[in-house]
Amino acid sequence: MEIFDSPIDTTFKYETYVIDELVPFIDKNYKTITSREGRAISGLSMGGHGALYLSFKHQEVFGAAGSMSGGVDFRPFPEKWDIKNDWVL
Repeated sequence: MEIFDSPIDTTFKYETYVIDELVPFIDKNYKTITSREGRAISGLSMGGHGALYLSFKHQEVFGAAGSMSGGVDFRPFPEKWDIKNDWVL
């Protein structure tokens, strides 16, 4: 994985968790439409950034995405939110 699995902190595997564990868990335990046409992802602020990123990278999983006040470019803020500790900018 690229951006959301940190290349610096190998325990930070957000993308792997969402795609490989969370989506299959939801499909197994809830009545869902298990195709991209029946699945969407959305988020607020940095979650909006993550939702857009994951939906673009995993188009086979998500058919729609939304971003509410999404932080879509966090490169200007390397000193905030521990960004410089988790990401290569």
